[in-house]
Amino acid sequence: MKVIFVCTGNTCRSPMAESIAKSLFNNENITIESRGIFALDQQPVSKLSEEIIQEQELPLPSLTQSFSEKDIEANLILTMSQSHKEILKSQYGTTLNIFTLSEFVGDTSEVNDPYGGDKQIYLKTYKQIYDLISKINPKDLQENYI
Repeated sequence: MKVIFVCTGNTCRSPMAESIAKSLFNNENITIESRGIFALDQQPVSKLSEEIIQEQELPLPSLTQSFSEKDIEANLILTMSQSHKEILKSQYGTTLNIFTLSEFVGDTSEVNDPYGGDKQIYLKTYKQIYDLISKINPKDLQENYI
């Protein structure tokens, strides 16, 4: 089972989501990664994202990576916004395994990009992502998306 979280640059939101999910689902047989629609490969995550991840004692995310054609084969792709979902749908022509993180858990909100904001903005984004991911039941993932 492979889940990929996607945002714009893979420096703020999706790395936080990756770290949160790795922490919450660490005893499950789920591979968790993150990507960016317009990411520069092999860059560190933003300083404030890294700071929050470390303060929360979460697993560190991988270096930035751009979404590629092989990633579409993941069992589940969760984007931070509707626009990310639409870009992936238009580029790869599939909709079966792509959802916004919010819609996947029955919410209608978007996860706003904290890039350029202060630590309070990043903390608000972290809390929103944490609250959304904590609604995901890993057993449901494995039953419905393998």
